Amino acid sequence: MQLKTLRLKNFRNIREQAFVFHPEFNFIFGRNAQGKTNIIEAIYFLAELKSFRTTNRHDIISHGADCAKIQGVFEKDELSWDIDISLTGQERRVLLNSKKPGHRQDYYALIPLILFEPRHIYLFRDSPSERRRYMNRALYVQDVTLLGLFQDYDKVVAHKNRLLKEGAPDALLCVWNDRLISLASQIIYKRLRWMEQMSQVLTQEYRSISNSADDLRITYLSTVKALNDNVVTLGEQELAILLQEELRIMQHRERERRESLVGPHRDDFNIFVGERSVGALGSQGENRSVVIALKLSQLKLFAQKHQKTPLFLLDDVASELDEERCRYLFDYLKKENTQAFLTTTDNSRVVNDFVGHATSFFVENGAVKL
Repeated sequence: MQLKTLRLKNFRNIREQAFVFHPEFNFIFGRNAQGKTNIIEAIYFLAELKSFRTTNRHDIISHGADCAKIQGVFEKDELSWDIDISLTGQERRVLLNSKKPGHRQDYYALIPLILFEPRHIYLFRDSPSERRRYMNRALYVQDVTLLGLFQDYDKVVAHKNRLLKEGAPDALLCVWNDRLISLASQIIYKRLRWMEQMSQVLTQEYRSISNSADDLRITYLSTVKALNDNVVTLGEQELAILLQEELRIMQHRERERRESLVGPHRDDFNIFVGERSVGALGSQGENRSVVIALKLSQLKLFAQKHQKTPLFLLDDVASELDEERCRYLFDYLKKENTQAFLTTTDNSRVVNDFVGHATSFFVENGAVKL
């Protein structure tokens, strides 16, 4: 799949600009605070219908403008898809080939992508909610049908929390616990299988990007205490039984707290470098290498399953890696035949190595030159 063209109007500091992208590498360079990340953000918005930087649409619309526009043309499976997004402070309008998109998950399946941005290096030092969000997104990039499962589960948890706050009777809570168990067991099972697959490739990617001989170990941290002892062989039915028992044990505590305390919405995961937790004891360099290894492992698993690669967006990755690790990363993306979009302040490190394989865009104060 490829993003062929992009046209922006009144998108942050970009008043109006058109891009024709290379099928392999696209380097977006310039000094800091000139608008490089805005281009990455716009591509992300095309795929996800939201920004990774803000939840406020007014932040995206250029100062003094009423509306921002993002238009892109994708090519996938020899078909062309024209996406037109208009944003105002109150409304988001999306057209796919001049029509309103049908089912939401069909739209998300159209443009799978993986994003790296500098804040991601703090993934294992951030709150558990960020790691849960990372796990869920990694799963639905692999299998977009899971998006509906996550949304249904969030609705059940929200409803149960309302019942707990209202002091609802046990019989009513039991009905919603049954619904929660049914969905939660599916989510935990999918997460565990994803971690099992990641474990098969993660150490290799980490060693390549870090030039280290250490092993990585990925662990699931569950609110279901018995689950933390044995996760490899459990199926959905066994997980449901464990969830039911943990909910029984925690029912008085949930009443006291007036919130749901058991389930994947409270779970977490961690990675160990050797025997050291990367978040608690890992160096900044180790955290950086682990996160990039996670992204490359995601890309590899997607390619294995779909026989194609997602778009890869890398914001300021060159500042996070030395020259040797940058070269490994770029060589890897070349080999995987991935369309990549990278921002950097220094184009001299890449321009000579990518003749015929890349297009470079120089950004200055929101204006772009080839």
